Amino acid sequence: MYEESIRVPLLVKYPKMIKAGTTASEMVLNVDVAPTILDIAGVPVYDAVDGVSFKSLLQGKKIESILKGMSMLQDTAMEREPIMIT
Repeated sequence: MYEESIRVPLLVKYPKMIKAGTTASEMVLNVDVAPTILDIAGVPVYDAVDGVSFKSLLQGKKIESILKGMSMLQDTAMEREPIMIT
C-alpha cells in the first residue's frame, strides 16, 4: 500500500451518532470504511471483506481491537493516521 493512502486524515459526519467536534487519536485505514458503513447499516460483514469496523470509535468508545483485528497491515499498524470525527 502506498504511503500517501495511509497518511490521510479521515473526516466523518453522521449527526445521529457522532457529536460535533469529536476527535479521536486512533488510526484507521481506508479498507476500514466499508466494514464500518455496513456495520452502521446493520448489514453483516463477511470474513472476506478486508478491514475492521470502527463504529464503536464513532460512538465515542475506545477500541483497542481495531489494531488487533487488522488483516492487511499487521506489521505496520502503528503507521495508521488519526481520524477527526466531526
